[in-house]
This record gives sequence, structure tokens and C-alpha cells, in this order.
Amino acid sequence: MSSANQIYSVDMTDAERPQIKLAQTLPSDDNRFGESDVAIHDSRWLIMGSDTLGELILWDISVQPGRLIKTIRFDTKSPIKGLSWSADGRLLVVPVGDWAVRVWDIDWTRADDPIFTLRDQQVLGTLAVMSPQESVMATWVDGHAEIELWDVSQTPFERLSQIEGGRKFAFSPDGKHLAIAVHLGIELYAHENAEWVRRYLLSEGMAAVTSLAWSPD
Repeated sequence: MSSANQIYSVDMTDAERPQIKLAQTLPSDDNRFGESDVAIHDSRWLIMGSDTLGELILWDISVQPGRLIKTIRFDTKSPIKGLSWSADGRLLVVPVGDWAVRVWDIDWTRADDPIFTLRDQQVLGTLAVMSPQESVMATWVDGHAEIELWDVSQTPFERLSQIEGGRKFAFSPDGKHLAIAVHLGIELYAHENAEWVRRYLLSEGMAAVTSLAWSPD
């Protein structure tokens, strides 16, 4: 959990009284942290997306204080809408406010100076998430009623399927199912078989689904 340039840890040993404490403060003498999306890989690498400067900032948070590894700049100053790592940390998906999803390949051969290579291809989208176990990306465009699934293991990306769905969706921990919020319920889609598995409806009188998340198991 982060706030501005501060990183917090949550101790859930006592589930009824979780302990939230400041883990560390990242050194910074600028205002890049004000409106940033973040994503953490392997409990060590924290990537931040600046909301106004068109750049990604990589930190090593395994040391105290956190160490700035590098800044990756790209071709727009549109706000970053989210960040998503692949399970092995070798792909980074970045939806940007100009409606283009960018994908970076990351070479960790030198951990103190990893190489970020931007793929030539961009996909239309305002939201995107990576499957935890595979190189499958789900994208959605603001105002549209479809989610598109892409194989991004190589370029050009291959579109696997297009399914009905809105802006709330999440892959299961094994990467086999996509949970999608629909009106007053949730639908499960098995992308490997390209089929709908099940629909769960909420109790009558409940509000629409506004967010969803899987437990680790």
C-alpha cells in the first residue's frame, strides 16, 4: 500500500485488528508522486506511473531507504490509468489516458539496470490487466460493451476473443478464468475454452457491482 512517496505494510496476523504501519519513505525532492498508479512485483520492485509527466519510475523497495533504479519516459503526457505486471515480471502493461495500452518487455539480466523495451504495437484501451500465469492481456475501452483478450507473448499481438463486459474484471489466480462484473451479478469466462462458465446473481435489492477481487486460493 502506498500514499504519495510513503510505503505502508499491513500485518494481518490478527484479522480482526490488522496493523498498518509505515514501512519506508521513498526519497524524493520533486512532486512526481502526487497522482501515481503503482504496482509491485516480487515484493521488491515498485513501478510508479506519473499522472502528468509521461514516465515510469522503478524503485527497489527491498532496501532502506528505497532506491531509485531508473526512470522510463515515453511519448505522451496523458495520465496513466493502471499498471499490471506479468507473473514473471518480464512484461509490464500500461493503459494510458490517450486510449492506447503500451506493453514493455523487461530484461532483468542486470537487476541494477534492467532494460525496458517498448513493443511497437499498441492496443486500443483505457483499462488493461495481465493474466497471472500467462501472457494474456484483457483490455476495455471506456464507453464500450466489450472486453478483448490478447496473446501478448509476441508481436504482433494476437486477439484471442471479444466478449461482452464492462470496466470491472479480474483474472483468477491460476489465470484460467476472467470474472466480469455485470448488472447485479458476476460472470465467469474460461478464456482457454472460449466459453462462459457460470453467472452469479446478487440478492434482490442489492446495488450493482462496483469492484471485484479474487482471494489467493
